[in-house]
Amino acid sequence: MRRRIVGSLQGSMGTGNGNFVALPDLVGKGSLAQLLAERDICAKEIPCIAFQKTDTPLANMLEEEWELVVISAPEAASLFVEAWIAAGRPRTDVACVGKKTKKALADNGMDGALLVLSAASGKDLAATTKPTKSRRVLLPVSVRARPDLQKMLEANGFSVLRLDIYDTVSVEWSEQQQRDAEMCSTVALASPSAIQIWRERVGTQCPVVCFGESSASACRTAGFEHVSSAARKGLEGWADEIARVATYDKTKAS
Repeated sequence: MRRRIVGSLQGSMGTGNGNFVALPDLVGKGSLAQLLAERDICAKEIPCIAFQKTDTPLANMLEEEWELVVISAPEAASLFVEAWIAAGRPRTDVACVGKKTKKALADNGMDGALLVLSAASGKDLAATTKPTKSRRVLLPVSVRARPDLQKMLEANGFSVLRLDIYDTVSVEWSEQQQRDAEMCSTVALASPSAIQIWRERVGTQCPVVCFGESSASACRTAGFEHVSSAARKGLEGWADEIARVATYDKTKAS
């Protein structure tokens, strides 16, 4: 049995004029809307995806000896700490990818002394990690995670066990949320799941601002007609580009 761990539905209020940005993705949840408000851009969270925990026995696996546990996403971080506590807080060396993942580990209660390595990307982490003891690495990830990090670690001589500990699922919309999605002037997209669901439910005509070039490429492949992406990395850069596009569209419509 699976249970939802992130992504509860939020109510939405139709404005009637469509001058707002739709935020259907979990990337930047909460924070992006605040950044847009600071730029005088009206935004609405209309979540179309959520995370679900799988039945993978992560806590049991943490009772075994591992040279390293590699955490590559904030969602995996929260589930890892939950399992680590359930396993009795074993002494486990942890490496993580990204500032948000590092913060999620700390926010959920992991002992900071266990974090032996933090890197900006999976490529950077793999480049600085070499086996010294058992060579066994535990890699808890999303069901949909690409195999790149696992392959890079294995190329360095590690024996990697991948555990799929959560999945991304669609969230049903209310009639009001569907209307809001169809009325928005701009939509912000980042993840492949959100891109696909938005395409199926709303179409591809609305201007879309993507978190990065990879998601922009996915949108173009999916048939979106007006696609741009943040020139600067991070939520601040994404917010800047959303504000630019939304302001331009509003000016053009007036």
